[in-house]
Amino acid sequence: MAFPPILYVGAASQALPPLAALRHGRSLPNARRWIVVWALVVIGEDALDLFFSVQGKSNLRLGDLIGPIEFAAVLLGLAWWHPRGPGRNAIRITIPIFVAAWILLVLFVESGESF
Repeated sequence: MAFPPILYVGAASQALPPLAALRHGRSLPNARRWIVVWALVVIGEDALDLFFSVQGKSNLRLGDLIGPIEFAAVLLGLAWWHPRGPGRNAIRITIPIFVAAWILLVLFVESGESF
């Protein structure tokens, strides 16, 4: 099965934040570090999705497992960009609430039988 070229462009664009971070090295601000973590997790998930799909195996549960990690990294990045402590803490507090809601929805609402 041939993939359209735009899919390759989209996949390659996910590498831009980590590549841009190389310029800063250890002096990269915390907010940007978390965005780089997010980008690396997304790249890894896409690679695993492709690996499973090429083998004809279901990759549905992979998103269920990696999704909370992706969203936590993005929320931590946003929290570090927030200029004040109370707003930053409010965003951080939402992470465990979101992960708990995600787990409950996956366990009790989502059907694992098909897409």
